[in-house]
Amino acid sequence: MKDRIMDAATRLFHQHGIKSVKMDDIASSLSMSKRTLYEIYGNKEDLLCEVVKMHEEQHHNRLVESTRQKSNVIDIVVEVYRMLILEVKEVNPLFFEELQMYPQLLEYLHSRREEHRKQTMDFMKRGVAEGFFRDDVNYEIIQKMFDMTTLYMMNNFLYKQYPIEELFRCILFSFLRGICTTKGVRRIDLLLESKE
Repeated sequence: MKDRIMDAATRLFHQHGIKSVKMDDIASSLSMSKRTLYEIYGNKEDLLCEVVKMHEEQHHNRLVESTRQKSNVIDIVVEVYRMLILEVKEVNPLFFEELQMYPQLLEYLHSRREEHRKQTMDFMKRGVAEGFFRDDVNYEIIQKMFDMTTLYMMNNFLYKQYPIEELFRCILFSFLRGICTTKGVRRIDLLLESKE
């Protein structure tokens, strides 16, 4: 039952945003009483938190699976970019915008962000060791600049002015090229050209 609720809620939140989807809508889409839904999830924010956690776990599992065969950091970054674009294209931008309205969820995302930062720093060190990333760059600064650029994109609703794929491509590959060695840039160009 929980899986069915999560699937329905995810689909509705992604299609319409969070604010416009009522618990009634989720219950109706499952031909279930609202009372039954509230017995399982006390309120919409509880359900939303579970949806985000489930999505993050699924994303992580897909990421691990799809990058298992990749031999270096550049191949992994390009694959992650492709996965991200496919996922984001299916989601109404309102969903991301309205996530900011839920304190419980923001607290969870903040705690996860700290974990992601550590993983990113480990990834950068791996890239340096493989010779794809420069060894004369302060990656803590790069990471903060990347975070602020992404935040600016969301807070200024740039996704309403430009296709989301173009925004992510500009942000990601501008930063990526800046930290790459010549070997890294060649690998990026090779991968991107082969997929166009």
